[in-house]
Amino acid sequence: MKVSLQWAQSVSNVDITTIPKEDLLKKMGAQLGAIEEVIEWGPRYNGIVVVKVVKCEPHPNADTLHVCLIDDGRVTESVERNNDGYVQVVCGAPNVHTDMLAVWLPPNTTVPSTLNKDPFVLGVRDLRGVMSNGMLASPAELGISDNHDGILEVTVAEVGEELARPGTSFKKLYGMDDIVIDCENKMFTHRPDCFGILGVAREIAGITGQKFTSPDWYLKEPVFKTASDLPLRVNVASKLVPRFMAVVLDNVRVEPSPLHMQAALTRVGIRPINNIVDITNWLMHLTGQPLHAYDYDKLANLSGEIPTLDARMVHDNETITLLNGNTIPIQKNTIVIATDKQSVALAGVMGGASTEVDSNTKSIVLEVATFDMFSIRRTSMRHGLFTDAVTRFTKGQSPLQNDRVLHKAILMMQEIAGATQASDVYDHKSKTVMPLPVVEANIEFVNTRLGSSLSTKEAIKLLENVECSFAATQLQETRSYLKTGLDLDQKIERIGVKIVEKTPEGHYKLVLPAGTEEEYEKLIALELEPGNWCEYVGAKSAFLFKDRGLNVTRYDVTNETEHEIVEMCRVFANDYFTSLDAVLGLVKWYKPLLPLKISEKNVEHLDYKKIIVSPPFWRRDLELSEDLVEEIGRLHGFDALPIQLPKRTVAPSVKNSHFELLATVRAELKAAGANELVTYSFVHERLLEAVGQDKHAAFHIRNALSPDLQYYRLSITPSLLDKVHQNIKAGYDAFALYEFGRVHSKADKVPEHEVPVELNTFSFVIANAKNQPGSAIFAAKKYLDFVGVSVGLAFDYEPVDTLPSNPLTKPFDAKRSAVVSIAGTSIVIGVVGEYRFEVLKALKLPTFCAGFEINTTELLTILKYKSNRYIPLNKFPSTKQDITLEVLQRVSHKQLTVTVNKAIVSIQKEHNYIVSVQNSDIYAPEGTDKQRISYTITLSHPDRTLTTEEVNRAMSEISRYAVTEHSAVRI
Repeated sequence: MKVSLQWAQSVSNVDITTIPKEDLLKKMGAQLGAIEEVIEWGPRYNGIVVVKVVKCEPHPNADTLHVCLIDDGRVTESVERNNDGYVQVVCGAPNVHTDMLAVWLPPNTTVPSTLNKDPFVLGVRDLRGVMSNGMLASPAELGISDNHDGILEVTVAEVGEELARPGTSFKKLYGMDDIVIDCENKMFTHRPDCFGILGVAREIAGITGQKFTSPDWYLKEPVFKTASDLPLRVNVASKLVPRFMAVVLDNVRVEPSPLHMQAALTRVGIRPINNIVDITNWLMHLTGQPLHAYDYDKLANLSGEIPTLDARMVHDNETITLLNGNTIPIQKNTIVIATDKQSVALAGVMGGASTEVDSNTKSIVLEVATFDMFSIRRTSMRHGLFTDAVTRFTKGQSPLQNDRVLHKAILMMQEIAGATQASDVYDHKSKTVMPLPVVEANIEFVNTRLGSSLSTKEAIKLLENVECSFAATQLQETRSYLKTGLDLDQKIERIGVKIVEKTPEGHYKLVLPAGTEEEYEKLIALELEPGNWCEYVGAKSAFLFKDRGLNVTRYDVTNETEHEIVEMCRVFANDYFTSLDAVLGLVKWYKPLLPLKISEKNVEHLDYKKIIVSPPFWRRDLELSEDLVEEIGRLHGFDALPIQLPKRTVAPSVKNSHFELLATVRAELKAAGANELVTYSFVHERLLEAVGQDKHAAFHIRNALSPDLQYYRLSITPSLLDKVHQNIKAGYDAFALYEFGRVHSKADKVPEHEVPVELNTFSFVIANAKNQPGSAIFAAKKYLDFVGVSVGLAFDYEPVDTLPSNPLTKPFDAKRSAVVSIAGTSIVIGVVGEYRFEVLKALKLPTFCAGFEINTTELLTILKYKSNRYIPLNKFPSTKQDITLEVLQRVSHKQLTVTVNKAIVSIQKEHNYIVSVQNSDIYAPEGTDKQRISYTITLSHPDRTLTTEEVNRAMSEISRYAVTEHSAVRI
């Protein structure tokens, strides 16, 4: 965002020129936004002056050249002059003539337009036998526009009589002695008003402690004229257009805009085009509100019987040729501006070439609209279009400023382009366009969070400096009848007062607004006690009831204090009778009065503590009490706050169970030698296809970071498998990898304007490039059991013929995998196993490779309701014995393990033994239908050492269970 200080000064009631440049830059950088560059325009115009052409004759040796004598007021030194003090210059411009005022570049000056390219320094040159001292410059050569058809002619009408004379420094003519500050856009993301010069000027006043007042045309709600010369039909068919305004202007002259406007636009990096477009750009840069102008006749030719302007969503297969000359297909879910036949603009992004304003334009349609910021951002990204309008529309401008901007645009079109209003002003407002709600904060709340000691008066002054209106109450909580604070952004009503009764103590029982006797009687019937309001009783005295008739303060009224007392009367009367309106329905008591301004003296005297702020219509970012804290702190200066730690109640933080779970698992796996990876949440479609996952089930990223990161991943396992081959190539033969993360899927429908549903998962892969005995699944299972022990859970593993249809299970081989569930329940939390041959081949994985993926969200739910039982360490020795059971191969390992555990539970209950079991081996001899499964049994007793007989009886009990249920043979 480029900010011209000259331009800011032109709309500010604060004298910015008195602020030292270094101080201003420091304050802007600290309290407004980071400064990327400071561009000083003045030095490039040093020595360039206004001159008068006193004589102009044809060149004796060239048909297209003229020999001119110019009067520079003798301000330029070291230049050859004739006896009259005039300087000779040869000029080839067709518009040069005697008595004109032009701009002269003396010898040894650099042509401004060449400074950023190849600087061209002027000198004294012989042009066809005639010496020329420097040159008379065109607007293009001066760098203020693209016009190089002739030299710049300075007129009194444009620059004023004081500047239109020989010897005047050129940089004073069109504000070229300017300083332009380039602020970082990202600092203003939540401040759409700061994308306009007006907003930045207001902030400069605020951060320098001065009160800013916006121009009247911006503050006052405008009244539009009516007209019906040219028809226009406007329809808004999208909920994504909160406000849409349009008007037809006739008899426009399309020509270059005034040079002061061209110069201002040039300084902030906008290329002047013509007066119509320049006015829209000028207002956009001033207010932050983009505008667009359509050629009315072209629009009519593209419409049916009546020229039409529709704001709607794009239809299928629509294309558009944009102002940049590119013809593009319009993507789905795009807001377009269209006739009843075709689209003529991408709403909020760029206009179409079919309705472009050109030199033949006689009538225009002027549009000022507000669009949904998120929709505009998506449209910009989908189409790869980034314009000044997009920059502003994606920040969320206030639709309440549209009418002000349109009214100002109409006036400027009339003044500069000779336009006349030819239609009524169309104004579509959705129900969401409403005045901003009040925001309140107690001064103690502010000071506690800032570590400051600001008074209410100081805080209010800071907010008033940036045009925040306010009302403040001292006892808001105890005054139940008062529904809202005083909204000073609205008009205050004139209040008449009447004393009904005076108590013996000298207190007035009731003060009423001027009204009918009937209304008085209704109020008297309420038997109200004195409240918090002022009464103005005449030319000599006034009384302020500070708290329900207590502590009455008397004021002597003089000519000097009368106005102040009356102002306080209005504050409290309006404050009080706002509630009475609701009680009695009396809404016609008042007569309009100008908006109320509370003096600093009143605020100081009343010593309010709670601030109720009515944000100005352009400050949509002020919504919470914390927003007021930030605003007060920023305007005060965070660097000016005392250096001390915030004071607050010390309380333990709430534990994050998910974080604790991950920390526990991470610590155990790290101790077991596994390595944690952190990969991108996005993957290439080739990886999805390699593991058998459907790319159409994944969210596609249109603006991907790179071609390899186009899709949200559906599970973490593919990301880990993609790194296995890379690590093997790097020389690591055996390793284990794991990662925690989130995955997304289209399986869960995403409501409009909401983010995809996230699932927390945990994936693990073990790999060995060398041949290993046994199956990799058991190595992965051992790690998973290790994880289960660390969190106090046991897992069941259920072999299945077909894995559940889920992206998480796609990489796994169903014949060499198992579904993981919580032991003793049917709650499935993941899958463990080896990978399909196609996956091994596609990703160049070793044969010994397996892993698992667990839903940590589901796991956390189980742990949340799991109770832990503490078993103290046994001080007596334990005994380990192996038992091998031979069963038929149709008996699964899980079935036999369940039986062994059943026997152990029986032993524990009957004998109070402490028993644990661990599978140690599985052996299936070739040529037989039997298998041998070995377990290591650990036994102990909490009160004594077990005897050999007791251990043998326990082992026999386990064997008996296995024989009974599976016809097992103990080997």
